[in-house]
Amino acid sequence: MEIDETSYRKGHNCITVVVNHETNTVIRATKGHGKSVLQKFCEQLPPEQRSSIKTVSGDGVRWITDCVKAYFPNAEC
Repeated sequence: MEIDETSYRKGHNCITVVVNHETNTVIRATKGHGKSVLQKFCEQLPPEQRSSIKTVSGDGVRWITDCVKAYFPNAEC
């Protein structure tokens, strides 16, 4: 899984995008960015699905790393 945020307009209009590495498909794109946005996504996943995720990549921002550690116990970040 890959997690990243990007600006979609000049200024600070951002979206957070979650992509499945294996299928190269977008799992979720949500307006906004930051820990609270990613936490909402993570909390919607059942525990079995969270534990099945083995690899998460991101751009190194702390809020992604914090969420990976908290919600994906078997994943490398």
